Amino acid sequence: MQVLDSLIDGPLRLRNRREGDELIGMIVRYLRTGEQPEPRTDAQEAVLFAVQPVMETSRKRIVAGGSGGKAASKPESKRASETGSKPPSKSGSKTQSKAASNDASKPESKRASEE
Repeated sequence: MQVLDSLIDGPLRLRNRREGDELIGMIVRYLRTGEQPEPRTDAQEAVLFAVQPVMETSRKRIVAGGSGGKAASKPESKRASETGSKPPSKSGSKTQSKAASNDASKPESKRASEE
């Protein structure tokens, strides 16, 4: 399990080392087990509030990684990707038009050199 530096750097900046160490423990425990942190002080609560979105995202990634990848998506989104709802790319038509213009210009250059 990787822990983002920003989740550790915040608690390390607290002047009260004990509060910081407790906070690091709460963060790691949440990431590993999903157990909700219970802050003991206002400083811990403030830091947890600030990093909560990052912790939730990290927790989701950890859980998904443990099951082999991304979390299961909704069936509707799977159907849309399977049906190929994406429009065809324009690069294919550009290639065809370039080839056609090259072919059209070649006979003209040959004729001029033959004459």
